[in-house]
Amino acid sequence: MATIELLRSGSSRTLTEEAAEWLARLPADEEVVILAATRQAADEFARDSSKEGRLGLHRMTLGQLAATLAAPAAGETSLGPLTQLSLEALAARVVHRAARKLRYFGPVSGMPGFARALAGTLLELRLEEVAAGELTGLPGKDLALLLEAYEKELRERSLADLAVLLKLASDAASASGHRYAGLPLLLLDAPVRSVLQKKLIAALAGQSQAVLATVLDGDRETREALEECLGVEAMEAAGAASDRTLGRIRLHLFQPEPGAGAERDDTLEMFSAPGEGLECVEIARRIRRAAAPFDRVAVLLRSPERYQPLIEEALRRAGIPGYYSRGTLRPDPSGRAFLALLACAWEGCTATRFAEYLSLA
Repeated sequence: MATIELLRSGSSRTLTEEAAEWLARLPADEEVVILAATRQAADEFARDSSKEGRLGLHRMTLGQLAATLAAPAAGETSLGPLTQLSLEALAARVVHRAARKLRYFGPVSGMPGFARALAGTLLELRLEEVAAGELTGLPGKDLALLLEAYEKELRERSLADLAVLLKLASDAASASGHRYAGLPLLLLDAPVRSVLQKKLIAALAGQSQAVLATVLDGDRETREALEECLGVEAMEAAGAASDRTLGRIRLHLFQPEPGAGAERDDTLEMFSAPGEGLECVEIARRIRRAAAPFDRVAVLLRSPERYQPLIEEALRRAGIPGYYSRGTLRPDPSGRAFLALLACAWEGCTATRFAEYLSLA
């Protein structure tokens, strides 16, 4: 009998720790399928959960797993997977052929973004298993016409979109037709939105010997979908309340209501600087004062395109090596200093702008 657990919490850290403990309880030589919102998130969990390393951890997203499970059946029927660009191109072809028959969408069918919007709409309808006959009303009739034409194109050209892959994957999982079917399954905050996704998870859970799913409290849609397809109710993860400021933020970050107030400590510090340049200089100073090694420090930017040149220059001047997820920019610091000086003159030589000019050397 398979053991199925569904844990919820307002802290992603608590859920990650619970998932790591669940993984540690499994035999070390047993293979496990790990599904996350992104492949990077699954890889990071695999690295952090086992410091000594572990073989047999298959990390992927739900879509990647569906493509893997559906590959044998798709090959037998000569179906080619449909990429996002191909999906939009196929939607544009459908619109071009049916433009004269459209009454509601006729005036906007030639707009540049209509094909992309239609591609997303048709895919959502198919993921929810909505048939063309169920669409009513004036907009529904046009959508039904476009949906029928789209499905005809898929059949004639032997193409498989995500909906087809999910159906094939569900059949393969139900029939234990793949080596991943039957392995322990870990759903690590993986979003579940559509009917076909729920059917695939239900098929995998029905064959698996152990299933653990984690979901944040704020993601109510995924929690309800997992409760439906797994047949269990979500339980609160056993995350102990922390008396430290950073621990309380981790625990209550995704909860709709704030936690109980308490005095702040040195685990969290907030500061403000007059201008982006001075802010980045202050960040570099605080990294220098930190006791942790540089490779244990991360800087998250709300507007990377605006802050990255400034943070790169500040770290370079402070002698701090940095890695940038969006690539490295090489701006001329003297050019930025000149622009700061012009802004200073424009604002009547304010202290804020002049201090920012001095910070850029």
